[in-house]
Order: sequence, then structure tokens, then C-alpha cells
Amino acid sequence: MAGLARVQAGGTGTTTGTSLTGAITLAGVGVGHGLIICIAQNLNAGGLGTISGVSDTHNTYVQSGAATADSTNKCAADLWFCKQVTTGGSLTITVTATVANGLSATAVEVSGQDTGKFIDSFNSASGTAAATPASGNTGATKGAGEFCVGTVNLHGSGALATSPVFGVALTSSTTETLANNSTTAEKGALTTIDGLVTTPGSVESFGCAVGDVFSIICATFLASVPPQYPDVKLQAVHRASMWCKGERERLWTPRRRIYLPA
Repeated sequence: MAGLARVQAGGTGTTTGTSLTGAITLAGVGVGHGLIICIAQNLNAGGLGTISGVSDTHNTYVQSGAATADSTNKCAADLWFCKQVTTGGSLTITVTATVANGLSATAVEVSGQDTGKFIDSFNSASGTAAATPASGNTGATKGAGEFCVGTVNLHGSGALATSPVFGVALTSSTTETLANNSTTAEKGALTTIDGLVTTPGSVESFGCAVGDVFSIICATFLASVPPQYPDVKLQAVHRASMWCKGERERLWTPRRRIYLPA
């Protein structure tokens, strides 16, 4: 498989108070590329809602199929994606929540993705102050060219994750940075790390070493498969070989003589 490549990333954070929306602006987004959106919600009072949508008014975004939330401790993480950008250029990606909270989000643009399925595998977890928050294992990756994203929302101190680590080390990994909600009571910190999977068939996971209330996600994304073209030269050789075989059989097959009575 051909490998995915990280193109760029951007982020947004509600540094004071709460908000229903957060907007990320990316410039020069390529048509045909993919976008991965990692989202954190943090709330101290009242019921924590969900992410109702992600939009840039041009392209289609879908949820990964699962989010993770610790509703008791008001902490959530979510992952959405656009498998193929149809309108590129300067995009303002808006994340909308059902309840105002300390909202943070990161958008990662990639190229070389499988535009049919895009996401391969996903796992998540949440809980109270575990010493080593961990997502749990994804399914086995399909190839070395896959792209892996780990994202963790730490609620309480507003500190970014320390010692983030993947179950199987990634190549060309990048830690995405953004403004986190660390100045109010709705403290939360979103850390996102992405990179390429090194070993086909490996099972990935993501964790860190901070003991705050947490919601954590690990996901892998499929690379595009190069089109398979027929080997015209090989087919020509095969046809020639079959013709020669047929000629040999025609020339060397004994002929039966037929004698007619006088």
C-alpha cells in the first residue's frame, strides 16, 4: 500500500468560559485529501452533552462511530473525519456541541488516504484519575502505510499529557498543539499525536502518564491502494508461448492413414 502523509494541522480552544462551537481555519487544503478532527469537551457543572456536528459548509464529515465520555466527571473525547475533500482552499471547520463547555479541537489534513473507507480501526476509553490512561487496542493494521492518531483529553489540571506513547512506535510522528482551556474552571487539555504505522498487522494503542480524569482515543486510517494494471508485455509473451505450443502439437501429432478398398 502507498503510505498516507500528514499535510498540516490546526486547532482551537475555548481558553475562557464555555462555548457551543469551536472553529478551526486551515489554508490551502487540497482537493482529494482527508481531514481528521479530534475534539475534547470539559464541563464542571450540569450535564455534558455530545458533538452534534462538524461542518465547513462544503465537505461531509462523519463521526468515527464511537465517542468516549466520562459523564460523571464531565470529560469527553470525540473523533470525526472527512474521507475526501471535494472543495479545498481556505476552510473554516466548525465543531458544534449540544451543551456549552470548554471545547477544544484539532484538525489534521492527510494525503494518500483510502477515499472509500478511510478509517480502519478505532478504540477508546475513559475514567477517573488512572495513573496511565490507555485507549485499549485497535484491530490489526492492514499495512505499513497506515496513519495512526492518538488523542487524549485530560480534565482537571489543564495540563497537556506527559509521556504519550503508542503500543507500536510510529514513524514521522507529530504532536499537534493548540490553545487549551486552562484558565477557567472548565479546565481541559487535548493532546493529539499522529504518524505512520511501521509494522503491517500490528495492533495499536495509545496512552500517557498523567493521572487526571481522562477520555482517550486511538484510531488507524487506511492508505490508498495503487490501481492494478494488467502486464501487457507478460500477456503478449504468454500468447506467443501458447501459439508455439499449439504449432508443436499440430506438427508432431501422428496422422492416421486411411486405406480405401480397391
